[in-house]
Amino acid sequence: MKISILSINLKTAMKRSFSRRAKAVNEMIRIYDPDIVCVRSLEEYMLRELASLTQAYRFYGGGATVGKRTFRTCILYRRDLFRLENGSTYFVKNSPLRLPGTVTAGTLVREDLQLNVVCMSLNRPSGGFAEKLLAARMEEDNLVVCGDVQVQGLHSVRTQETAVKRFVRSAASPYRREECICTSEKLPVLHSEAIGSLFMGTFPSDGIPVYAELEL
Repeated sequence: MKISILSINLKTAMKRSFSRRAKAVNEMIRIYDPDIVCVRSLEEYMLRELASLTQAYRFYGGGATVGKRTFRTCILYRRDLFRLENGSTYFVKNSPLRLPGTVTAGTLVREDLQLNVVCMSLNRPSGGFAEKLLAARMEEDNLVVCGDVQVQGLHSVRTQETAVKRFVRSAASPYRREECICTSEKLPVLHSEAIGSLFMGTFPSDGIPVYAELEL
């Protein structure tokens, strides 16, 4: 069974600048039509403009609050394809001047198959936290980790081997950090790509979105 997944960061400094990004996100979702979307830095006000997400997907995941803003790390899954069997959100305390990291994990069930999804937004080098958090899960056959960290022992869908973070050029900015999708070794990757395109004249993410198709 083929499963498609997209990793994206919606972070934006100002609310009024999000309208154009929302149009780009809606267009990207329409074109790629992913089954699962791992979203970082999702704020409540964004949902009003993200019809492509709110209509077709269910949300799971908490967030860290800084001042009056709450940044959620969420797993979005197609309403007509999956059910969420269990889930949890972890918080990683950074310095008082930085946004706390959040990690959301959930088990998605489709028919009689399970996919374990982890969405990470650590906002800094993890110092081994990611590896410790996932240490007990490394041997799972159907494990996918998305976000801003690549985990030693898992395999990047972009390189098919354990990789370090890298910077890639995009049309919108000379250097944007690429989102990550990593999988357990036994989960076949059918296709992957970094999406460096503009949609509706705007880049849809704070980093470069990554899309992958997996065989479950």
